[in-house]
Amino acid sequence: MKKEVAVLFGTGSIGQAIIRRVGAGKHLVLADYSAENAKRAGKMLEDAGFECSIVEADLGSKDDILAVVEEALSWGKVKNMVNAAGVSPS
Repeated sequence: MKKEVAVLFGTGSIGQAIIRRVGAGKHLVLADYSAENAKRAGKMLEDAGFECSIVEADLGSKDDILAVVEEALSWGKVKNMVNAAGVSPS
């Protein structure tokens, strides 16, 4: 059954807080440059009752973005997209 989908690019703390608010009842697609960060965020969100899938993706890569879009559309209609990806000097 197709669901509504919320996509998160950048699975840090701010992104997770936002996706918790907009992702209730939706399948979450978590995309991050670091697969480990995405997996860690996915585990925390799944423990909180969310259904998630993970995509290792660089927001600067067209091919990676298209892979995220493909994953999201495989679950249903995309209703939300959160961009919390960024580069930190620390």
